[in-house]
Amino acid sequence: MKQRKGVGTTSPPTSTPGPSPSHSSSSEGDRPPMVPVRLDSIIPRGALHNEAAPPKPPRSDRPASMDQLPQPTSNEVVSAIRAVRRYNEDLMKGQAETGGEEKAPPIPLKKKTVMLYKEIVKGYHFDDTLMQPLYIPMAECGPPALPPKKRKSRRQVPSVGRRRDEHSGGSGVDKRSSSDDQRSSVASSVEDLADDTDAEDINYLELEDTSGSLIFHKEEDGGYTLRGGPLDALIAYAASTTSAVKQFTEAFLLTYYTFITPEKLISKLLSRLYHFYKQGNKPVWTATISLLVRLLNNLNQPLVQEAEVRLIEMVHQMLSDGNLKFAQLLRNALVTKLNQLIPVNTKTAPLVGPGFKSNRKFAVTDFSPEEIARQMTVLDNELFQKVDVSEMLYWAKEQNEEKSPMLTHFTMHFNNVSQWTKTRILERGVDMRVRVKVVIHFVGIMKALRDIFNNFNSYLAILSAIESSPVSRLDWPDRVIKSLEEPRALIDNKGSFKNYREAFARAKPPCIPYIGLYLQDLTFIEMQPKLLEDGVSVNFTKRWKQFKSVDHIRFAQTKQYNFDPNPDILSLFSNFEDFASDEELWTFSNEIKPSARAQRVVHS
Repeated sequence: MKQRKGVGTTSPPTSTPGPSPSHSSSSEGDRPPMVPVRLDSIIPRGALHNEAAPPKPPRSDRPASMDQLPQPTSNEVVSAIRAVRRYNEDLMKGQAETGGEEKAPPIPLKKKTVMLYKEIVKGYHFDDTLMQPLYIPMAECGPPALPPKKRKSRRQVPSVGRRRDEHSGGSGVDKRSSSDDQRSSVASSVEDLADDTDAEDINYLELEDTSGSLIFHKEEDGGYTLRGGPLDALIAYAASTTSAVKQFTEAFLLTYYTFITPEKLISKLLSRLYHFYKQGNKPVWTATISLLVRLLNNLNQPLVQEAEVRLIEMVHQMLSDGNLKFAQLLRNALVTKLNQLIPVNTKTAPLVGPGFKSNRKFAVTDFSPEEIARQMTVLDNELFQKVDVSEMLYWAKEQNEEKSPMLTHFTMHFNNVSQWTKTRILERGVDMRVRVKVVIHFVGIMKALRDIFNNFNSYLAILSAIESSPVSRLDWPDRVIKSLEEPRALIDNKGSFKNYREAFARAKPPCIPYIGLYLQDLTFIEMQPKLLEDGVSVNFTKRWKQFKSVDHIRFAQTKQYNFDPNPDILSLFSNFEDFASDEELWTFSNEIKPSARAQRVVHS
């Protein structure tokens, strides 16, 4: 959750925060303003020294003032963190009880919100070969041989040979048919050791290079792609010092929570960082810090206390050693993450604010299709830019709206636009001639959404409304039916929606996709095995597919629309909350064209 602008700009109280305003006996007017506390205000730059550490003489390569900073103990730092948490929680609780602007998070929306969003996708079948290709560079040569490995007991283990995919088809590839044989290839290098020595004793996090322990697939062009490997080996590979793993690191950061929790990953990265920092291997520990900082910056959930303390201790150690640059990078990422612990209301504010009101009563046909499409795109873009791709992966994995709040809001907006369109078409008191004009106008809006603004979200929301049963059952003239031929062809489910995929592939940012199709893709990908045939190695082929799918969403978010809102049109939309229920829409439809059963009753 992003930090709300303006929060924490006022200096916090110097004493420990007191009870929430809801427990105060003072009047509302006498009550002092409650200001959430920022962690960086109580953890000053450089003030993270450990009292137990022996004092060090001033170093010539850092400012003398570094040795004059206050030195709180680790317990004091932890107590400060807890105090800030209690203060902010009491603040939010008190404001909710007193009717303040900030309130507790709403009850999660029902799962049917996302399910309804995908209703337009019927007869779906997944074919990942039709997903638009994403360039993933492969190694120009085979993976390097694994260096000597270290056991936790520091005993040297013979080098494990390179593991190749049994389906690679190249010369020298060990082809095996059973999972036992595959597992034996991993342990073949240690078979001469004592009985208590096995592959599980290898601490991959303490190895500088783990590429030799990973499974690669040989491609027809001679390159290799990563299929998978042991979890710790993948983590160490992502924190590699070579630029050849850049694309793998991107995929790893986007998909890691599908096979490991964030807190466990942070713990493992800190273990790797401590080990190589103690050894003085700067290239490795700086690469590990870089990965850790990116992980913290992208993390959309609070840190556990153990991780907070260990990160603070690491910052303190680097400050003490004079590694100011890297200490500052890690500290800034940590402080930013700790400040995001302030509760925020996840409910989306109304898209149309108080400034967008009009005294006039407008109809859809009062504005040009292009202008209406532009304002629809303004609202779609506002929500689409807030959707984090991690929410899509969480939803595909757990079907949990609590972990996908902005995705849920975006899909609910899609449903509301569709319902609003149906209501405008089926409104009472309108003769068929005017109703045909309204439908033709909506078709023109769809054309502008696709051809001018690359907005496939509202495009398909309107199409799903026109194709819905209450609307499509009416007797429309040939010109309406003919105008819908092209849109219907676009969403044809043949070939895993090949027509839509090709159309969106031609769109350049800024653009807004129909996100329901990507949710379908991710749901089918999630059904694939988590592990490879050996039952140990993480199936990273599955994660490549997930990365390819969500990376198209990230690509669409790289640029934003720069349109000015039109108050009259936004007033017409009214947040797309002015729509009839499904039951009412069927009533309207039957009033326009009575059902066959109703006609028989009338005649009888």
